[in-house]
Amino acid sequence: APPPARNGAVAGWPDPTVPREGLPNGRSRRRFLTYVGRIRKAYIQPPMTLLRFRLWSHLRSHPNVTMLAADVPVAVEPYLPPQGAAKQCDACSFRCKQCIALPPSSAGVPLSVGAIAGANFSLSRPEHRSTLADSTFCLVLRGDHEGPGEAFTEALLAGCIPVLIADMPAWPFQRRLDYRKFSFEFHWQKAVDDPESILRRLLSVSASEVAAMQRELQRVRPFFQYHADPSRASAVRQLVRDLCTPPNISGSLASAISQRRHLEDVRIPRGRQRPPLGESSYVGPQAGYPSRAEMYE
Repeated sequence: APPPARNGAVAGWPDPTVPREGLPNGRSRRRFLTYVGRIRKAYIQPPMTLLRFRLWSHLRSHPNVTMLAADVPVAVEPYLPPQGAAKQCDACSFRCKQCIALPPSSAGVPLSVGAIAGANFSLSRPEHRSTLADSTFCLVLRGDHEGPGEAFTEALLAGCIPVLIADMPAWPFQRRLDYRKFSFEFHWQKAVDDPESILRRLLSVSASEVAAMQRELQRVRPFFQYHADPSRASAVRQLVRDLCTPPNISGSLASAISQRRHLEDVRIPRGRQRPPLGESSYVGPQAGYPSRAEMYE
């Protein structure tokens, strides 16, 4: 088992309470808003998969934003229309794959701005962790599927306030943790439509609010660490508590179960068109279940 960590520090990650070179104290950060990761190909499942490209293309040249994308040569360059030309189509599809375009604010900015330099187009693990630890806010974005992957845990362990933009029905251990105290969450559609609105909201947060959220991050970050020491808080303990805690069943869901409506066949009949992705594709209401919002409120 790793040695016990003090003050909420996590083994292998920079301790945000320890001053680092160039930083006057542990809570000072060189970067304001940071994203480290891949952009992914926008045509995979639009419009959700446009999220990363839209944020990257609109914010990469902003002085308060650090964008470090690892796949610009393969996920952006091949799918941009020729310089000065309009994008090929209004909606992404597998047919032409050229439905993205740089906004006017960054059209003249080289694609190297916002991309990781070097032959491997990636940061080493210490560089990655140090970059997140020196950032006040970290973008945690959905990709080809609803969840953001390991980026969420990485931001937490680095002591960076997560900015969650995904369509997760619930976040880990949400029944016991108040995410509003240590993170921000935005709807992916709002971020796609107006990427700058995310930055404007974060810039409006006062220093006292940031300090309070960082203190709460320091308290909850051990809950997301895996280790073998049973005397300390850990993700394993939180998972066991989730398994041993009955879910909160709403009245409408309890009624559906009592009337055995949850056993009805809700498969899409052959020949009928599958509903579009989103709330309408959730077949629960057809069987008497409540909506996603009701289930996870």
